[in-house]
Amino acid sequence: MKLPQRRLAGRGEVARTALLVGVPLLVLVVVWACWPRPYYTGTNSIRTRGFVQQVKGGETLCVRDLHLPAETALVEIQLIPGSPRPEMRLDLRTPVGALLARSTLAGERATTPYRRDAPPDKVSFAIAQRPDRPASVPVSACITPRRVIMLGGTLGGLGSGGVEPTLDGKPAGDARVAVWFRPPAGSERSIASQLPTIFERATLFRPPWVGPWTYWLLLGLVLPLAFALGLFLLIRAQALSPRKLAAGVFAVAAAIAVSWSLVTPPFQAPDEQDHFAYTQQLAENGKAASQSGSLSPWSSSLLLGLESTHALSANEQVDGRPPWLVRDEHAWKLRGGAGASRKDGGGPTTAATHGPVYYGVMTVPYRLAGGASIWSQLELMRIFSGLLSALTVLLVFLAAREVAPRRALFAVGAALLVALNPMFTFIGASVNNDVGVNTAAALFLFLFARAARRGLTVGLAIALGATLGILPVIKGTSYALYVVAAVALLALALSRRSRQVVAGIAATVAGVVLVQILWGSIAAGFGRTTFTTPGGGAPITGASLWDTAGLSLGYLWQIFFPVLPTMFDHYPTHDWPAYTIYVVRGWGSFGWYAIDFPAIVYQAIVAGTVATLGCAAVFARRRFAWLKANWVIVVTLLAMPVLVIAAVERAFSTPGQRVLIAEMGRYAFPAIVALAILAAGAWAGLGERWGARITTAAVVSLMALTYASQLLTLGGFYT
Repeated sequence: MKLPQRRLAGRGEVARTALLVGVPLLVLVVVWACWPRPYYTGTNSIRTRGFVQQVKGGETLCVRDLHLPAETALVEIQLIPGSPRPEMRLDLRTPVGALLARSTLAGERATTPYRRDAPPDKVSFAIAQRPDRPASVPVSACITPRRVIMLGGTLGGLGSGGVEPTLDGKPAGDARVAVWFRPPAGSERSIASQLPTIFERATLFRPPWVGPWTYWLLLGLVLPLAFALGLFLLIRAQALSPRKLAAGVFAVAAAIAVSWSLVTPPFQAPDEQDHFAYTQQLAENGKAASQSGSLSPWSSSLLLGLESTHALSANEQVDGRPPWLVRDEHAWKLRGGAGASRKDGGGPTTAATHGPVYYGVMTVPYRLAGGASIWSQLELMRIFSGLLSALTVLLVFLAAREVAPRRALFAVGAALLVALNPMFTFIGASVNNDVGVNTAAALFLFLFARAARRGLTVGLAIALGATLGILPVIKGTSYALYVVAAVALLALALSRRSRQVVAGIAATVAGVVLVQILWGSIAAGFGRTTFTTPGGGAPITGASLWDTAGLSLGYLWQIFFPVLPTMFDHYPTHDWPAYTIYVVRGWGSFGWYAIDFPAIVYQAIVAGTVATLGCAAVFARRRFAWLKANWVIVVTLLAMPVLVIAAVERAFSTPGQRVLIAEMGRYAFPAIVALAILAAGAWAGLGERWGARITTAAVVSLMALTYASQLLTLGGFYT
């Protein structure tokens, strides 16, 4: 009778904690979503990546092919920060040249000197507010300054979209000048109040079966049901069978990933267009993307899609917006988007150095889409990629079960930590070969945990070797996991010291070598060498490691800790680079790392991380005997994030100062399985009751963060 009572008590702890934490967070998310904030009535889907167009005093620059939205009362442009602002005139003209509106802006003196990192300096021209009908009218915005100005925007080029401006009636070149439209000054609306409009805009450039109803269904039913299932799994963790728990965590992760696949606008995930292009080339022509040559990087079909969505001219900045008007989708159709060639790409892209494994898998959903539009192809590929990320979550659960077989709540909690990391599932539901790396890395850790618990049998060793062998063929950065594997196998050999372990290690190495030999025999057919590094050479040599050791160690230190007096300061303008890389970009920076939460959200994540480290210290003191008995898997779990992050920073360490932080938090995701197990283990070590409380509180907090992340992303792209 005692065991059922303990189970009942555990269920009660989970349920009570979920209510105590969940209700206030739900209220907070609702208040945040209902809080009024400034918004755009429209844009020309050009972001400011630089100041690209000079206009001299008396010259007139016209930004063409604009559509002035209903209810617009302000027209904004962006000037170089800190520069003197001269008197300027804005004329809005119809396509036949008739004057629709005129606004004059008085000049002002510069308040601050120009700095490269200065905040945007937008100027607003007031016009008579447009009526609410029609939805938009075609105009050109013509700007005439009294003195020279520099306008913000982006350079045109392959895939950028938009129309070049004119200067005194003549083509001005490749510049694309950014223009924004706003309601009257002081007008604000909440994300919640704009949801019907957001959902209408979000349906553009999607498969034909996607409508506004899809987003009401996702946010109103699918995500809440996924969260409810996650809580049910925590509450019933000790009562449900491992198979049901495994199926449950996979379902939670899959539902969240599918939602992300539809929330993120087409090609508004990092480098997604290049990963799509690689898959398309493999599916259509049976060849990998070329690393050199004169072929176009993108097919006509993809190029037209990029231009129509302005994917490469509206990305990377918080005020970039994809097209919002139905006419934009119609324009894609009129340009022959559905029938454009899919076979004439395959040239060099950022993805072209990688092996074909992930892209070969992605050809399955690509081919399932058949002759459907590029939007249907992309969505099916995203869903398939999201299922791979859900498989990673399943492997977290299985690995945690091997670490602590009798701690079902610990295993469920660890899996849900990964499933509910917004950045992990956002990337997971895009087309990106990092997803393949993360899944294979999770499989490696699961297989090793199983070997550490049950013995390194020949079958396990071959599977482990095959996984390690395939990892760098997915992406060359996976070579970092070879160091993790070496540490893990050495620890296993020292702990067991048996012929079986020696034979298992030999079989593992043989598996790695065999896969690499097989890959090497076919690599040339894909235009690759055995080593899938950018240059095709060995990932590291003894000489290069030794020569750059000092630089790499100093660089790595400064990512996390204050610079020491004897060190060269690589980041003089950044106090704590790790915060940007592994907190902001590792938890919630959406689109092309442009849409972020307020700083307080990331500060809360830092506080939770510090608290978890404190829990780990308590665990180490209280459960030292368990750590000693299981030191092999503990060392492996610790080595995985340390060595993966060290490898990332070594790859980015360069002499001199860094103005911009180039590293991305997703580069540490191959270690996310180990990090989740370590975190959940630290909480579980505080005892059954407190472990259940903290795990539940963390999971519920991440549910709120996930829901807010999708609202934030929709609002960031469509308001």
